Amino acid sequence: PLSPLTAQLATSKLRQREALAEAAVPQPRWQIVSGEDGALDLPLPVVVKAADRTGRSGLALVRTASQLAPAIAAARAESRTGAVLVEEYVEGPEVTVTGFSAEGEFVPLAVIDRLSGEGDSVGVPLAYTWPSAYAEAAAEVTRRAVEALGIQEGPTQTQLRLSRGGPEVIEVAARLGGG
Repeated sequence: PLSPLTAQLATSKLRQREALAEAAVPQPRWQIVSGEDGALDLPLPVVVKAADRTGRSGLALVRTASQLAPAIAAARAESRTGAVLVEEYVEGPEVTVTGFSAEGEFVPLAVIDRLSGEGDSVGVPLAYTWPSAYAEAAAEVTRRAVEALGIQEGPTQTQLRLSRGGPEVIEVAARLGGG
Protein backbone atom coordinates (compact mmCIF):
# COMPACT_ATOMS: atom_id res chain seq x y z
CA PRO A 1 0.00 0.00 0.00
CA LEU A 2 2.91 2.39 -0.63
CA SER A 3 3.02 5.25 -3.11
CA PRO A 4 5.88 5.05 -5.65
CA LEU A 5 7.75 7.86 -3.82
CA THR A 6 7.37 6.16 -0.44
CA ALA A 7 8.50 2.84 -1.93
CA GLN A 8 11.67 4.56 -3.20
CA LEU A 9 12.33 6.03 0.25
CA ALA A 10 11.78 2.64 1.87
CA THR A 11 14.17 0.80 -0.46
CA SER A 12 17.01 3.29 -0.96
CA LYS A 13 19.23 3.77 2.05
CA LEU A 14 20.45 7.09 0.63
CA ARG A 15 16.98 8.50 -0.05
CA GLN A 16 15.84 7.29 3.35
CA ARG A 17 18.76 9.08 5.05
CA GLU A 18 17.94 12.29 3.14
CA ALA A 19 14.24 12.15 4.10
CA LEU A 20 15.06 11.49 7.76
CA ALA A 21 17.53 14.40 7.78
CA GLU A 22 14.97 16.74 6.22
CA ALA A 23 12.47 15.80 8.97
CA ALA A 24 15.15 16.12 11.73
CA VAL A 25 14.73 12.48 12.76
CA PRO A 26 17.73 11.34 14.85
CA GLN A 27 20.11 9.15 12.86
CA PRO A 28 23.85 8.44 12.67
CA ARG A 29 26.02 10.92 10.80
CA TRP A 30 26.52 9.67 7.25
CA GLN A 31 28.03 10.44 3.89
CA ILE A 32 28.13 9.09 0.36
CA VAL A 33 31.61 7.98 -0.69
CA SER A 34 32.56 8.55 -4.29
CA GLY A 35 35.76 7.57 -5.98
CA GLU A 36 38.08 4.73 -5.12
CA ASP A 37 39.98 6.45 -2.31
CA GLY A 38 37.05 6.41 0.10
CA ALA A 39 37.91 9.75 1.70
CA LEU A 40 35.88 10.03 4.89
CA ASP A 41 34.73 12.91 7.01
CA LEU A 42 33.65 10.44 9.72
CA PRO A 43 35.84 8.87 12.40
CA LEU A 44 36.21 5.10 12.58
CA PRO A 45 34.46 2.82 13.30
CA VAL A 46 31.92 3.17 10.49
CA VAL A 47 29.33 1.00 8.78
CA VAL A 48 29.63 0.68 5.00
CA LYS A 49 26.56 -0.21 2.89
CA ALA A 50 25.39 -0.30 -0.69
CA ALA A 51 23.27 2.86 -0.78
CA ASP A 52 20.58 1.54 -3.10
CA ARG A 53 19.98 -1.98 -1.80
CA THR A 54 17.86 -3.39 0.98
CA GLY A 55 18.95 -5.87 3.60
CA ARG A 56 22.55 -6.70 4.30
CA SER A 57 23.93 -6.41 0.74
CA GLY A 58 27.45 -5.04 0.89
CA LEU A 59 27.24 -4.40 4.65
CA ALA A 60 30.48 -4.17 6.64
CA LEU A 61 31.60 -2.83 10.00
CA VAL A 62 34.94 -1.07 9.50
CA ARG A 63 37.07 -0.61 12.61
CA THR A 64 40.48 0.06 11.02
CA ALA A 65 41.69 2.15 8.09
CA SER A 66 43.00 -0.97 6.32
CA GLN A 67 39.46 -2.42 6.22
CA LEU A 68 37.91 0.65 4.60
CA ALA A 69 38.90 0.30 0.91
CA PRO A 70 37.91 -3.40 0.68
CA ALA A 71 34.57 -2.67 2.41
CA ILE A 72 33.83 0.19 0.02
CA ALA A 73 34.74 -1.99 -2.98
CA ALA A 74 32.45 -4.78 -1.74
CA ALA A 75 29.56 -2.37 -1.16
CA ARG A 76 30.10 -0.74 -4.56
CA ALA A 77 29.98 -4.20 -6.20
CA GLU A 78 26.61 -4.87 -4.55
CA SER A 79 25.18 -1.47 -5.43
CA ARG A 80 23.03 -1.09 -8.55
CA THR A 81 24.44 2.41 -9.18
CA GLY A 82 27.84 2.16 -7.49
CA ALA A 83 26.71 4.43 -4.64
CA VAL A 84 28.21 3.63 -1.23
CA LEU A 85 26.80 4.90 2.05
CA VAL A 86 29.12 5.24 5.03
CA GLU A 87 27.57 5.78 8.45
CA GLU A 88 28.94 6.55 11.86
CA TYR A 89 28.83 3.39 13.99
CA VAL A 90 26.59 4.11 16.95
CA GLU A 91 27.77 2.34 20.09
CA GLY A 92 24.89 1.29 22.27
CA PRO A 93 21.98 -1.10 22.61
CA GLU A 94 19.99 -2.03 19.51
CA VAL A 95 16.20 -1.89 19.51
CA THR A 96 13.73 -3.13 16.90
CA VAL A 97 10.28 -1.56 16.64
CA THR A 98 7.65 -3.51 14.74
CA GLY A 99 4.62 -1.39 13.95
CA PHE A 100 1.65 -0.92 11.70
CA SER A 101 0.23 2.24 10.17
CA ALA A 102 -3.43 2.67 9.28
CA GLU A 103 -4.79 5.89 7.79
CA GLY A 104 -1.54 7.62 8.71
CA GLU A 105 -1.58 6.60 12.39
CA PHE A 106 1.47 4.61 13.52
CA VAL A 107 0.92 1.96 16.20
CA PRO A 108 3.96 0.23 17.74
CA LEU A 109 3.19 -3.48 18.14
CA ALA A 110 6.42 -4.70 19.70
CA VAL A 111 9.60 -2.95 20.85
CA ILE A 112 12.36 -5.49 21.37
CA ASP A 113 15.97 -5.22 22.58
CA ARG A 114 18.53 -7.12 20.53
CA LEU A 115 21.39 -8.58 22.54
CA SER A 116 24.53 -9.44 20.55
CA GLY A 117 27.35 -11.78 21.35
CA GLU A 118 30.93 -10.61 21.90
CA GLY A 119 32.28 -8.92 18.78
CA ASP A 120 28.99 -9.43 16.93
CA SER A 121 27.89 -5.88 16.10
CA VAL A 122 26.24 -6.63 12.75
CA GLY A 123 25.68 -10.38 12.89
CA VAL A 124 23.31 -12.88 14.42
CA PRO A 125 21.80 -11.80 17.72
CA LEU A 126 22.49 -13.71 20.91
CA ALA A 127 18.93 -13.04 22.10
CA TYR A 128 15.91 -10.76 21.84
CA THR A 129 14.18 -9.43 24.94
CA TRP A 130 10.68 -8.04 25.24
CA PRO A 131 9.54 -5.61 26.34
CA SER A 132 12.34 -3.19 25.67
CA ALA A 133 13.59 -0.93 28.43
CA TYR A 134 13.68 1.83 25.76
CA ALA A 135 10.18 1.24 24.36
CA GLU A 136 8.66 4.70 24.76
CA ALA A 137 11.54 6.70 23.28
CA ALA A 138 12.21 4.18 20.50
CA ALA A 139 8.53 4.05 19.49
CA GLU A 140 8.34 7.86 19.32
CA VAL A 141 11.44 8.19 17.12
CA THR A 142 10.09 5.37 14.93
CA ARG A 143 6.75 7.17 14.57
CA ARG A 144 8.60 10.27 13.38
CA ALA A 145 10.68 8.21 10.93
CA VAL A 146 7.67 6.38 9.47
CA GLU A 147 5.90 9.73 9.06
CA ALA A 148 8.99 11.28 7.38
CA LEU A 149 9.02 8.45 4.83
CA GLY A 150 5.33 8.92 4.08
CA ILE A 151 4.24 5.47 5.17
CA GLN A 152 0.49 5.81 5.69
CA GLU A 153 -0.57 2.15 5.52
CA GLY A 154 1.03 -1.18 6.32
CA PRO A 155 3.71 -2.80 8.45
CA THR A 156 7.15 -1.45 9.30
CA GLN A 157 10.19 -2.76 11.06
CA THR A 158 12.63 -0.16 12.31
CA GLN A 159 16.11 -0.76 13.70
CA LEU A 160 17.48 1.83 16.10
CA ARG A 161 20.58 2.18 18.24
CA LEU A 162 20.60 4.00 21.56
CA SER A 163 23.31 6.63 21.70
CA ARG A 164 23.94 9.03 24.56
CA GLY A 165 21.45 11.37 22.89
CA GLY A 166 18.72 8.75 22.62
CA PRO A 167 17.42 6.49 19.86
CA GLU A 168 18.88 6.92 16.36
CA VAL A 169 17.29 5.31 13.30
CA ILE A 170 19.51 2.80 11.54
CA GLU A 171 16.92 1.67 8.99
CA VAL A 172 13.17 1.56 8.36
CA ALA A 173 11.81 -1.36 6.33
CA ALA A 174 8.25 -1.18 5.01
CA ARG A 175 7.55 -4.83 5.77
CA LEU A 176 7.24 -7.29 8.60
CA GLY A 177 10.45 -8.54 10.18
CA GLY A 178 12.02 -11.76 9.01
CA GLY A 179 13.29 -13.10 12.35
